[in-house]
Amino acid sequence: MAKASSSPTEPRDLAVEAFAAVAEASEHGELLDADRFAGLLLRAGGLEEPALPRDAWFGRVIDIGTLVAQAGRVWSMA
Repeated sequence: MAKASSSPTEPRDLAVEAFAAVAEASEHGELLDADRFAGLLLRAGGLEEPALPRDAWFGRVIDIGTLVAQAGRVWSMA
């Protein structure tokens, strides 16, 4: 997962953390459930949100049900 900030005053990049979580799940062959993936989408934010499902789908960390469940929300935030 992405490196945590080294001090409390250093800002965290939540989008980077979300993409790192998807990459880590892919490396371990882990399938993320809909709730976990929805939380990662919130971290990614509107600008990065469309790319996260693509990475998760092609990394095989979400199933079609999770993708479909989030598609409308992602589309509206893009």
